[in-house]
Amino acid sequence: MVHPLLPFTLMLAVLMLLPDSSAAQAGTASQATAATVNEPIQGAWDPLELDRTVGIWRVVCADRTKADLSARFNLFRSERNAALAHGKGTLNASDRQRLSGISKDLERTSPSSFEAHMARYYVEFPAPEAFEALGLAARSDATRPELLGPLLADAARRNDLPDLKERAAAMRSSGGILPGFMQAADDLLLSVDNMSMS
Repeated sequence: MVHPLLPFTLMLAVLMLLPDSSAAQAGTASQATAATVNEPIQGAWDPLELDRTVGIWRVVCADRTKADLSARFNLFRSERNAALAHGKGTLNASDRQRLSGISKDLERTSPSSFEAHMARYYVEFPAPEAFEALGLAARSDATRPELLGPLLADAARRNDLPDLKERAAAMRSSGGILPGFMQAADDLLLSVDNMSMS
C-alpha cells in the first residue's frame, strides 16, 4: 500500500526539478468562469465557492434537456471537490454514496465514456479497480486535462520514475498549478539532502 502522501511528495519534487518554462501561466485558474470545475491542485479549496459551483451544476443537471454528459461529469467533479473541502480531504459515507450514485448514472447512460471511467476512478480510488478505470479513460481520450493529476499519481504508485517525470512535465506545462504548490515543492527540496530523481 502506497502512503497517501507519497504521490503528492514525489509530484512536488519532480515539478521543482523541471526547467521553469511555464511559471507565467500558473495564475490562469483565477480567471476561470464561475461554473468551471477546477481540480484541488488548481486551488479548488474554498468550501463556499465550491458549494456555489455545485449549486450551478445541480440546477443545470436538474433540467434533463441541458444535462449532457459534460454537465453531469462537472456535477460529479464539483460535488467531489466540495465534499473534500468540507471533509478536510476525506469523504464521509454520505459523500461516497452520493458520488457513487452519480458515477452509476454516468455508467448507465454513457457506458464506456471517458466521463464514466473517470467517475469510477474517483469512486474506487485507491483500489486497483480505480487504476483499471483510469487506464480505460486514458485509452478513450489521452488528451483530456482531467488525466494530468491521476496519471501522475499512478506513475508514483507504480514507482515509475521516467513516467513520473513525463507526467509532472505535462502537468507543469499545462499552466494550471497553483503557485503555492510550487512554493511548497521548493520548501520540500530545501529540507531534503542528496535527493535524486534519476
